[in-house]
Amino acid sequence: MTSLQPEDFDALDDILDDLRTRYEETPQWEFCEGFMVALICCRRVIPEAEWLPVLLGLEDDEGGAGFSDEAQKVKFLSLWQQRFDEVKQSILQMSTQAPGDSDKVTELIEKFEGSSLSLHSAF
Repeated sequence: MTSLQPEDFDALDDILDDLRTRYEETPQWEFCEGFMVALICCRRVIPEAEWLPVLLGLEDDEGGAGFSDEAQKVKFLSLWQQRFDEVKQSILQMSTQAPGDSDKVTELIEKFEGSSLSLHSAF
C-alpha cells in the first residue's frame, strides 16, 4: 500500500476548497479524517451514497455531491479510499497490540504533543 504524498493532500485540499466556493459547509481535510475514522470504527459499513453528502454538508447527493465534474469526484474518492485504507490499517495494527504494549501509541501521542504536525503526517 502506497502512502499518500504531500501533493495528494494538497489535491484533496484543493478539491475541498473548490467545493467550499459553492457550499459553505464543506469541511477542512482534518475534519474529513475524523469523519473517516468514525466510518472505519462504525458497527456497520455505511455506503458512499449515505456518507458522502453528509460529509460535504449537502442535503442530498445533488447529482454527484457538488463536485465540479465527474473527474473531480473520481479523484477525490480515489484519494479518499487510499487514505481510508492507510488509516484503517494503522487502527488495526494498534488494536492488535498485546495488552500493556503501548509503545507505539505513546510514541504517536508524543510525536503530536507540542508540535504543529498534521494528522496525516503521522500515518
